[in-house]
Amino acid sequence: MLYEFSLTVGTLDSFSAAIEPITNQALVQILYGIKQNGIIASLYNGVWWDEIRKKKNAIPDRIRPIVLNLLSQLYDHGRIIQRPKEGFYCPKNDAEWFGEALASHDRVPFQCIITRKNSINARSGLPTCAVSLEEVLLAPQWNDRRISRRISRTSVEFENALFPVLSTARLITIIDPHIAIRVFRGNREFLKTLSIIDKCAIPDRRRCNLSVIEIHTKDHSEIPDDRYDEVIKSIKRAMPKCVGNAKDKRFFAWREKRPGKLFHNRRILTNQTAISCPWGLDIHEDYGDVPGDDEWSILDDNVRQSIWSDFQKNTSPYELRQEIRW
Repeated sequence: MLYEFSLTVGTLDSFSAAIEPITNQALVQILYGIKQNGIIASLYNGVWWDEIRKKKNAIPDRIRPIVLNLLSQLYDHGRIIQRPKEGFYCPKNDAEWFGEALASHDRVPFQCIITRKNSINARSGLPTCAVSLEEVLLAPQWNDRRISRRISRTSVEFENALFPVLSTARLITIIDPHIAIRVFRGNREFLKTLSIIDKCAIPDRRRCNLSVIEIHTKDHSEIPDDRYDEVIKSIKRAMPKCVGNAKDKRFFAWREKRPGKLFHNRRILTNQTAISCPWGLDIHEDYGDVPGDDEWSILDDNVRQSIWSDFQKNTSPYELRQEIRW
């Protein structure tokens, strides 16, 4: 649902008058698409982004304000993420940036590498992910993107879905009303999910720091106030990487007000995106279980902001019962 792309620096330069209407439209549409459900790799330890910012005046006049605005939004939402350098020397032109992208793709695959057609024509034996800006809007590598997916509620499926969402996020918010009570009861299905979230959130050689991870759940009458520490201990055992790497870790338990808004929906929010998980975050793969399916989807940014507001102390429709740093 969240895909990583590489754009070579030459895609922002002018093209010949004959094809510039096509490339202008393509550049704007791919940036809009990436804003919806993608991230851009800032190659060579982030030098790519430095080069892009220098190209402000090279962008064709007709699309310059739109392109600069979209790039700014992507950067502000943490959608432009450094990738480690591959070459010995910093790329100096589009063809060299294309080579850097290909080398980076060999290490961790891209959904799509978008470059100029002459950079593609200068090479042979290219991976199928390499597409020219002139033709990208017709390419399956671009059009196969999806904002939703059906997943089986198993460890493997959860990990495949969550790794792209969590591995480069700086802020992660997990929302499920049943986490506290299920963890308190020793439910392995939720503890498995927390372990998978931990693995996906802190991969080896994480490319940016994880600043904040929060868990929001419903306060349950079965859990005495003085026994929430047992819930926290179980969460910490399930999420050792987050314990050791996230700067700020917080647990919140909320109570519904009567009359008031119900605490029901399950979501995962990050600084980059928001995922709706209607059936919840518990895994069903014990012997004899039928895992079942769920349909996860990416939510619009205005919806993400609205959900985030529901779980802030000064704007929440719920009563905060527990706030625990872990």
